[in-house]
Amino acid sequence: MLVTLLLGIAVAAACAMVFVFPRVRDRVGRNIAETTSPPITYLAEELAEAGREHGTYQPVLERAQRRAGIGVDIVRRDTLTLDTATAEALDRGEVVQTQHFLRSVMYARIDGTGDLVRVGPINPVHPFGEGRGLALLLLFIGGLCGGVFLLVEPLRRRLAALARVTAAFGRGDLSARARRGPRDAIDDLGRSFNHMADEIQRLVAAQQGLLRMVSHELRTPMQRLHFNVERVRDASDDEAREQALDRMARDLDELDELIEELLTYVRLKDQAPARSERVDAGPVVDDVCAGLSPLGGVVTMTVAARADEPLPVAVEARSLRRAVSNLVTNALRHARARVVVRVERDGDGVRIDVDDDGPGVPPEAREQVFEPFRRLDDARTRGTRGFGLGLAIVRRIAEQNGGTIVVLVSDLGGARFRLTLPGLTPPDT
Repeated sequence: MLVTLLLGIAVAAACAMVFVFPRVRDRVGRNIAETTSPPITYLAEELAEAGREHGTYQPVLERAQRRAGIGVDIVRRDTLTLDTATAEALDRGEVVQTQHFLRSVMYARIDGTGDLVRVGPINPVHPFGEGRGLALLLLFIGGLCGGVFLLVEPLRRRLAALARVTAAFGRGDLSARARRGPRDAIDDLGRSFNHMADEIQRLVAAQQGLLRMVSHELRTPMQRLHFNVERVRDASDDEAREQALDRMARDLDELDELIEELLTYVRLKDQAPARSERVDAGPVVDDVCAGLSPLGGVVTMTVAARADEPLPVAVEARSLRRAVSNLVTNALRHARARVVVRVERDGDGVRIDVDDDGPGVPPEAREQVFEPFRRLDDARTRGTRGFGLGLAIVRRIAEQNGGTIVVLVSDLGGARFRLTLPGLTPPDT
């Protein structure tokens, strides 16, 4: 970091040498020329007069050298290599200047001769002195580097700590979290990382839990299959063999149903919702109930009368059929004698109620029934089939389409599952 800072200072210095220093040099040269031109012109006139009267410049030259404190001497013009512009300026009697770095040398023509008076080199005045100025410059650069280092080093340490936490999380330590600090951009980054890590940890835990539950659900029918395979092998007659094969077929059907439910739940959980359609909920409910009514056995299913009006909702038709089918199947499974299905408008939405006269759902378990593979250990679930995925699928369909699903107490004495979906304005007729 310090090397980078020094490199930046060096680049800035190089830019200053290219773009700033020439301007400074020209300005310093103009100041020196404006200041020294009058006395040098006067000195050249005195030297010319001394040469004419006494044939020598020496007395005037010595006096000028004592008073000036800088170099003053006489040079022959033909010993100098002058450009055209400088030569023409000397011929006009002007004082000309040459510069080497910030040092200026002044020349003036001595009238009537081929001589020039040379004054210089003239150094610009340094307000802090040359040595002190360099020391102050170095002190300033050192202080700047130290200040920037003290400012940036804590940020570097915090970024390094965040990098270590990220690396640990990437290696599988899902509990790694960034430490909080002052509210700034780095802290915002750390909070975003922690939020991401919490969500990933939650998803991984959910996937692991789902895997454990799937393994548990698969174990029972698989054990029955193994048992029936042995019965087929040990069967002494065709009737016993056929009975074992029938049980194996039922177990395979149960496995197919479980896999289908599981694939549906995973598809709804992990994929974006399908494109919604304009679906009239009333005919869909009627059709689903008509198809499932023969499965009720001793349970009577009734679709309550509704107003003769369309009940449009924005949902994929297949998803709506699946949600209603799961709710009705669940009610038929737990009802004693009656299931009643109602579909009606509810404000701006559409409400579908599925009531049964079964044992109902206790208040403390009304959220648990929507969790995957969750079956209540009470009279409502004892003796019934199912995998505990049907209601989880219904909740996922409701959430994907902006609706809700809740459990209430039914007027029949059992449970009422209420699915509410956002409605659409019926088209004008």
